[in-house]
Amino acid sequence: MTRRVLKPAAAAHAAASDKFVNSLGMEFVRVPKGKSWLGGGGGKPGTQVVEFKDDFYLGKYEVTQAEWEQVIVGSRPSYFRSGAQGQELVKDLSDTEVKRLPVEAVSWEQAQEFLQRLNEKVKDTGWQYRLPTESEWEYAARGGPLSDPALAPLISTLISRRTNCSRHRRISREAI
Repeated sequence: MTRRVLKPAAAAHAAASDKFVNSLGMEFVRVPKGKSWLGGGGGKPGTQVVEFKDDFYLGKYEVTQAEWEQVIVGSRPSYFRSGAQGQELVKDLSDTEVKRLPVEAVSWEQAQEFLQRLNEKVKDTGWQYRLPTESEWEYAARGGPLSDPALAPLISTLISRRTNCSRHRRISREAI
């Protein structure tokens, strides 16, 4: 599951800090307002101009199994845990270490239930937890505001080189 957005619901939070940690210990980082050119791909710059007039917050990490379980007690929807299909891949990790891994076997409906319960459980005045929009996600993934659309292909290339996804490789302690 991708991390959720933490966005100020009140103008008083407009000058918030670069980081935020909620009462469950979940970390969020500020994505600054600005303009960017989204879309594109394959080395071509984006053509869709998008402007965010307000800062927003995005989770620093994916939702971990431990965080999920704090919000929805008794539930750990993950391939990589004891008793699940991927248990062989995490057999050398302690349960504490496994709980630091992200939940990744989550439907949209389960994500919505998690967010609803998180909003009920964590009462941070003026804040609302939700999934990011497609534009918010792309804007944040590209590094926020971009003043020159000619830089978009370079930034896309750099981001793709940092991507590290492999669902079926063995997970080691060094990876967590």
